Amino acid sequence: MDMIPLDDPIWDTLSCHNISGREFADILKEYYAGSIPAGEDLWEDILQCICGGNVYDSSLAAAPHLVHLASRCTPSAASAMLYVAAMAIAEASREDAQFDTRLTAPLQKAARAGEIEARKLLESSRLDETARQETELSLLALSGDTTAFWETIEKDWAQHPATVTVLQPKPPQIQVNWGSDQSSSFTYNSGQ
Repeated sequence: MDMIPLDDPIWDTLSCHNISGREFADILKEYYAGSIPAGEDLWEDILQCICGGNVYDSSLAAAPHLVHLASRCTPSAASAMLYVAAMAIAEASREDAQFDTRLTAPLQKAARAGEIEARKLLESSRLDETARQETELSLLALSGDTTAFWETIEKDWAQHPATVTVLQPKPPQIQVNWGSDQSSSFTYNSGQ
């Protein structure tokens, strides 16, 4: 599969949500080294490419890598990686999309490989319900039905607006408790 090498200077010019494209390339290097986090930690990493529904140009460069890595990790991690790759592929296929062709050229092969990986995941019985739904949705974009992919996402966001706001940073809610039998106060973050 064609991929932009992780040491390519183009990563220095790419954008992410809170980090640079170079930092995201370094995260992907760690994944290749076998340090793929699970659950929320994985989502925190890969949401740098699609936060709040925004797809950054680093997503396009990362998509082939995420598809390739999906075959090397747990089903839930694979599902998350394929979802982010599918969103990048679907975004690049929009009629008004204007991205560097160096970023978009590898996406067709990545979509084919991602479709195969998504079908393998769906055939396995090792996916929980959320991961199964993510993978089914990813399969729409990976197989070329980006219209249905975007319609499903927009419909889901309209029905469940909380899923969108989860991606937005929340300010911490600090509470100070003074205890009469304690010699000092303590604080904790009640926003988590």
